[in-house]
Amino acid sequence: MVFSKCKKYADDSQHWTWKIQEKFYKSKVDEADNNDVFVWSIFLKSKYTNSGKEEVIGQVSNQEKEEGTTIRDVGWYIDPAYQGKGYATEAAKAMIDYMFKKVEINGISSGAVKDNIASCKIFEKLGFRKIAEVIEESPYTFYDGLLTFAKYELTKEDYFNNEDNRIRR
Repeated sequence: MVFSKCKKYADDSQHWTWKIQEKFYKSKVDEADNNDVFVWSIFLKSKYTNSGKEEVIGQVSNQEKEEGTTIRDVGWYIDPAYQGKGYATEAAKAMIDYMFKKVEINGISSGAVKDNIASCKIFEKLGFRKIAEVIEESPYTFYDGLLTFAKYELTKEDYFNNEDNRIRR
């Protein structure tokens, strides 16, 4: 499957703005209060926004701690107006640091739709190891049909052995 053809509203860039997506992402924060879910909003300082005011431009999250040491399903969302500037990578790195240092998890396993090249690049930048590609029915409401997923893993040791992450320790 080609990512752009299976993504609902793929041609409607306004559908993916924070203003439209905010309700969905706020519901994830509500879920975090009731489940083993960690969610952070990404705020952009006023000097970098189009409005001149501090704005929420996205969110990072992870969930479902398994056996007390591993989490799965890390994710990120950035308003399209702010994509391609490194904000998702920076926020994901901060989230992973927190989970390894403060929550004391030992590993993360997650994945992305293979054709979601930007998310796959973030996994790779952060030192995740690609372990498989699988074809599955979409678990998301914004995708249709069978999709190829790239599955990734990252251990705490590998994360901090990555030179880019070592200085943050």
